[in-house]
Amino acid sequence: ARNSEKAQSMLFRFREAQAADLGILDAGRSRRPKLITSETSIPACEKWRGQVLKEISRKVSKIQDQALSDFMIRDLNDEINKAMREKHMWEVQIRNLGGPNYMRSAKVYDEAGREIQGAGKGYRYFGRAKELPGVKELFEAQSKPKEEKPLESRADLRKQVDAAYYGYNLDEEDGTLLDYELFKEKEAFDNLLKQGNGEVPEGWEPLPGDKGDGEGWRLPTLDQVQEELCYKYLYLLLIYHQRHVRRVAKPTIVGSRNSHLGSICDDEISPPQTMGSRHPQYGQPRPKKAMNSAFSGLRARHCICLVLFSISLLFIFRYNARNSISLPASSSADSIEWESLTEADQPAEAVTALSQPKDSDQLSADSATITLIRSLDQSLVPQAGHRSKSNSGRLIVVGDIHGMKSDLERLLVKLDFDSTRDHLVCAGDMISKGPDSIGVLELLMQLGASAVRGNHEDGVLKAWKNLHAKAASAAQNSASEQEDDTSDAEADGVIEGRGKKHRNRKQGHKALAKQLTKEQVKWLKDLPVILKIGDIEGMGSVVVVHAGLMPGLELKKQNPYMVMNIRTINPRKQVPSESHKGRVWTKLWNKYQSHLPKNERTTVIYGHDSRRGLSVGDFTKGIDTGCLRGGKLTAFVLEGGKREVKSSLVHVKCKQKR
Repeated sequence: ARNSEKAQSMLFRFREAQAADLGILDAGRSRRPKLITSETSIPACEKWRGQVLKEISRKVSKIQDQALSDFMIRDLNDEINKAMREKHMWEVQIRNLGGPNYMRSAKVYDEAGREIQGAGKGYRYFGRAKELPGVKELFEAQSKPKEEKPLESRADLRKQVDAAYYGYNLDEEDGTLLDYELFKEKEAFDNLLKQGNGEVPEGWEPLPGDKGDGEGWRLPTLDQVQEELCYKYLYLLLIYHQRHVRRVAKPTIVGSRNSHLGSICDDEISPPQTMGSRHPQYGQPRPKKAMNSAFSGLRARHCICLVLFSISLLFIFRYNARNSISLPASSSADSIEWESLTEADQPAEAVTALSQPKDSDQLSADSATITLIRSLDQSLVPQAGHRSKSNSGRLIVVGDIHGMKSDLERLLVKLDFDSTRDHLVCAGDMISKGPDSIGVLELLMQLGASAVRGNHEDGVLKAWKNLHAKAASAAQNSASEQEDDTSDAEADGVIEGRGKKHRNRKQGHKALAKQLTKEQVKWLKDLPVILKIGDIEGMGSVVVVHAGLMPGLELKKQNPYMVMNIRTINPRKQVPSESHKGRVWTKLWNKYQSHLPKNERTTVIYGHDSRRGLSVGDFTKGIDTGCLRGGKLTAFVLEGGKREVKSSLVHVKCKQKR
């Protein structure tokens, strides 16, 4: 029906145009011009405006008809909106020609005399069009009054204030700004004293830092606030214990109706507490039952006090124990303010909580002879503009292999690896856990690959050293071996509560150490902890490590154990940690490098953290993608191009799943 109506309307317009072309109908007198600006007569414009108003009035009255379908209502509403826009354009043309301004009070009425609310911009709905599906909900939503949100009290606002408002958790910019403000305040104070000839108002006491003694006033740290609150809480607990528990120390039982427990303080009078009622036959008090009822409540309070007291002591002991391993002054968290850190201000040694393990077994196998840094031969490093078959080829850095030899071979095949042109670098943990660690070592040595020492290579070397140390004392060989196995298992069990997982790891290291040849042991011992690749345009100085680096420290000051084990940085202590809890070291590293000049930036390629998987940042490239657990084996490829050194990632799906 809707299409037939449109067809009929189109036929009428065609007949009208045909009659105008044949001269039967004067189109200039009966049809409005299509181009409104072409009409230059004000009376003619007012005539056409009136005709449009009649059409609007007629159609608005028609749209109220209950017999119309939804399609007809939508068509009528579209025609009314078009007519409203045309009316507005005629009014603009009349105003431009110098006629009256109808737009000031443009009220339109339908045939019933009701005002048509159609003024304004945008699409409008008239009559029954407001009841169409989807439109009705729109008007109902607009008619609902907005709920006014009650004003928040001062206490509610304080709940949402961040700790940074009070000076905690300052970032680099805030720290620099505070130092600048402190300097300017002191400078202004000195100028004020000079202008006043050293005279200050009576009763003036300079704040710390204004005396010129070098001691500036600082906000207390979070640890200091916690310590003070802990001791205050303990003091209040002791007062409560004295007032409410010691009342039963020497209770006085008097054979009268008003016998009660006396107050322990001279200035405090407690209400009488009846110990018991008189016996109905003999008239004597029953103290035993009364004492039981009195002590039942006091024993409960006494137990609560003891529990709270124990919790307080435990909190204090844990606080002191945590502070006992805090950084010394040379490497404390205050010295790692990277915005203001200079080379002269950096600590002389990389001493961290992670670099001082509680158990000696966590130390490197031969920390005295370990190679911390080694530079790669620059002829193996790809350069821009030198990519050719006769020159240096690609540099391929592979993540944690963990004895998965077959997957490594498939990755090399996918890379079309050529040992005469390309060079292979492993980011540690080539061995242990997997099915063929010895095969991986033989393949890497055959290809002339470079590598860095990981925590598993370090553990295997330590196990190999212990085995040969026991072999030196042949007389006590079997006994010492059994004793060492027990002590090793016990040591692994107590290291930070790691339990069975690390005991099994140590046994695996020991079993693998027994299979190593002298050449393989020598190759593993010769691995550096940090391998310097060199300067690459767009990446700065590139290094390969197993786990990560501590931001703000030079490479020569990095701790080997930390480089092989770091995962996160403790946000409170600003010290590295090998656990997954804390702030990921890569975030701090990328932020720190972004503030350095371009010629001083360093990009780190690392593995170790398979839980986070592939993690590519601006200055960090994490390529341990969990091949051992059925993930992928990933290679970071550097290849020289005509204008720049190109980098890419290549993966293979690991078939064996552990």
